[in-house]
Amino acid sequence: MNFNDYDLLKHSAIVVHASATKPSMDIGVKEIREWHLARNFNDIGYHLVIRRDGTYEHGRDWGTQGAHALGFNRNPADGKLTFGICMVGGVAEYDHQQPEDNFTQAQWESLNKALKAIMEWTNIHTFYGHNELPGHESRGCPCFDTATYREWFLSSIVAFYLPDDWYKHDWKDGIVKDWNEVNLYKEINVDYGGAV
Repeated sequence: MNFNDYDLLKHSAIVVHASATKPSMDIGVKEIREWHLARNFNDIGYHLVIRRDGTYEHGRDWGTQGAHALGFNRNPADGKLTFGICMVGGVAEYDHQQPEDNFTQAQWESLNKALKAIMEWTNIHTFYGHNELPGHESRGCPCFDTATYREWFLSSIVAFYLPDDWYKHDWKDGIVKDWNEVNLYKEINVDYGGAV
């Protein structure tokens, strides 16, 4: 999916969500749109959906205000749009009331790529989990530790050495030490004279 879309420049914040579906439910934009229309939305509330296999599906038109975080579908700081990304999954198989980080490795890889591409294109500097927004704290969504993931993600993308496959790394293991040390060592020790 091409994230260099000029409609993305209408956004100044990103909010990550979970669909609150069981891991066995392989659903996407079609099903979520039906659910949202049944709740009297005029379309799916999210701009982007990441399926269980990591596939991206385009949801609501990217230049249109979403319906994914009441009171924060526009950024209160500047009035610009907020981009809603939904990861499919997020509740336990046998208890739909129990939030659960059951997202697949393919989904994490797709989320990493999407966030990096959108943030670089739009110059947005961070993202939020749904339950980090004022008035939404009691929600389980996005059903994972957003603060720890954000710390890993933001540290990773500014590392001195970021391998081409960085997005495949398990963020729960933390930042890879070498990502920062390899090029730092080179900068200090080029011909024993420091950086060039």
